[in-house]
Amino acid sequence: MLRNGNFGVLLRHWRDVRRVSQLDLSLDADISTRHLSCVETGRAQPSREMVVRLAEALQVPLRERNALLVAAGYAPLYRDTALDTPELDAARQAAELLMAQLEPYPVLLVDRCWNTLRMNGAKRSCDDANLETTNRLFATVRWPFSSPRITWASLDSAKPCVATDSPDVVKG
Repeated sequence: MLRNGNFGVLLRHWRDVRRVSQLDLSLDADISTRHLSCVETGRAQPSREMVVRLAEALQVPLRERNALLVAAGYAPLYRDTALDTPELDAARQAAELLMAQLEPYPVLLVDRCWNTLRMNGAKRSCDDANLETTNRLFATVRWPFSSPRITWASLDSAKPCVATDSPDVVKG
């Protein structure tokens, strides 16, 4: 994720990722092309509602919408809740129940950058490595002659994740 405080650079990045022209985005967001150009180049400051409208038109993930809001000078609008928080107890219990029900088979719960969040007992017993901190993409596709750095775009082609064999496994 680009976090340099420049809203125009981030907006342009998301337009490029989604392969949307200024004209198409301005039509989708119901603003003028000239105003969009001014916002992208930094000649105009977007309102909070404009940032949200542009992010919705580009189908930017919620976590990245927060980055757009912060870059435009506004407070984040969407919460980023970890799986271990009390608010997600029901979701965590459902995932753990599902993993327990599949117990003879190894199951991994991974995030969008393929970092292991949880695993069932069968997976723990069949792997000799500590998978709590392992990036599954890197561990899966590492074969002889492979590069130690693998660039992988997440499923929504939104956030590039770079898997390395360093202690901080994913940089994005």
